[in-house]
Amino acid sequence: MKKVFWIFAVTMALNIYSCCNCDEVKKYFDVNGLSAEGYKVGQTSKLDSTAKVNFEEYYIDLTFNKTYYSECKQQFDFSNLLFNNAYACKCAMDGSYGSTEKIDSIQIYTSYLFDSSVGVDESISKYFTVITNVGSQVNLNEYTQTKPNPSFFYLRLKLNTKPTASLKHQFTIVYKQTNGETYTAKTPLIEFLK
Repeated sequence: MKKVFWIFAVTMALNIYSCCNCDEVKKYFDVNGLSAEGYKVGQTSKLDSTAKVNFEEYYIDLTFNKTYYSECKQQFDFSNLLFNNAYACKCAMDGSYGSTEKIDSIQIYTSYLFDSSVGVDESISKYFTVITNVGSQVNLNEYTQTKPNPSFFYLRLKLNTKPTASLKHQFTIVYKQTNGETYTAKTPLIEFLK
């Protein structure tokens, strides 16, 4: 029985010794800026001002400029006691816990007339949805009413209504947090196909 105990103890010690040694990570991020890029579904390259795309295939990625904070040492994963994960280490990325700040509102404007019911200086946010991390779509206005934390490094916005007045658009996104910070970003000019 003593021999089994010592074999087990040595095995545990070796597993602990050989497990991942992750550096300290900064758990959270602070949003301190914003950029916006247009994309076509199925493509990874950004759309430039000469692009023409169907509105159904167009989406905007809002990317947060951020500062990381709240350093902590990675916690030990007790699954390593039974199974050695040395070949499949998973160290967390900086900011992997998201932001502690909350989104108050996201307003989207266009430089051109979108349709007959919305003027140039009026928000067209109601025509956009947020694509969540599980792939579902939520109306942008409904999404921001929940005052979510930015939990990812970007936010994906999908246009769900075809413009009827002008086919050319440059979108201005005004991102406001509950702490009063406001950031603005513009997409490149885009032309939608008829």
